[in-house]
Amino acid sequence: MDKDILKLLPQKAFKLLSIKETFKISALVTKSLIDKESYEKCFNARNKVWKFDEIKIVKDFPSSSIKLSTQEDGEKVLKIYFSQFFEKNICVHLDLRSSSFSSDDLFHWIPSKLHYSFSATFREGVCLLYKGFYLNNDLDYENGLKHLGIIRDSMSDEQKSNVKEIFLKHFGEGKTAIFV
Repeated sequence: MDKDILKLLPQKAFKLLSIKETFKISALVTKSLIDKESYEKCFNARNKVWKFDEIKIVKDFPSSSIKLSTQEDGEKVLKIYFSQFFEKNICVHLDLRSSSFSSDDLFHWIPSKLHYSFSATFREGVCLLYKGFYLNNDLDYENGLKHLGIIRDSMSDEQKSNVKEIFLKHFGEGKTAIFV
């Protein structure tokens, strides 16, 4: 198992979770890292639908490749991140550390073994939330929050507004996203 991944787990969040929830999350993370069959299935499924010619999915970097260094490289990482949520029925590779990328004439991505298959409902909610936020569409933004169960019809307009504001602050001012 990649010990560096353990550093990425939100230690403070585990203080808020019960022991049962902590074990459940730990088991999911561990399973994704050691389940080679699931990884291969996900890797192959992603390769079949991949539509970005400037980004090559690989299992090993070419010997001539170099580490990421440009804004364009960063934009390609964003493209990879967002595209995963918009590809239905394929797991999402969650580890997007710089060690997963390199470039030469092409940009190379080694999808991590840390992967998860989100439910269609969650994925749809995330997509609506991102579209609404990055494309300045308040209806999609609010519908994404509703779809995810974060905003409920039973909430007052003030409560809904407060929740929307919390998420806006969390996402920050960054409106540079690449949608597919």
